[in-house]
Amino acid sequence: MRRNLISSLICCVLTLAFVGCVDDGLPDLGDVTGVVTLDGEPLAYAQVFFNPESGAGRTAMAKTDESGHYKLLYNRSSSGAQLGPQSVTISKLAFDPQNENDSGREVLPARYLKPGTLTAEVKAGENVINFELTSEK
Repeated sequence: MRRNLISSLICCVLTLAFVGCVDDGLPDLGDVTGVVTLDGEPLAYAQVFFNPESGAGRTAMAKTDESGHYKLLYNRSSSGAQLGPQSVTISKLAFDPQNENDSGREVLPARYLKPGTLTAEVKAGENVINFELTSEK
């Protein structure tokens, strides 16, 4: 009898823990994909960050592929970005292959790292948001 009670309590605790893990309190998200170009050419292996302008919420991020395409991730298991206006920053580092201690140098003009230079509006559903960057200062 006591063993059944303990087993039942353990099952209840594990069930509650599992339910708590499933409902992780995510905000409403919109899927965001797009292409980043620099001077009309795909910008490969750049970092893209969407920061909610409200200041509340998490930064969504992505890395472009060799064709400049990206798909935002909100966290390890959820794609997309929080709904609403976003301040977008994009960074691309170049590394010296001869120097293993090289921390990289920024390839893009500094304006693309400043919040507010690039903006986007994330809506419910699918969002295709492209960025056409220029190397001109």
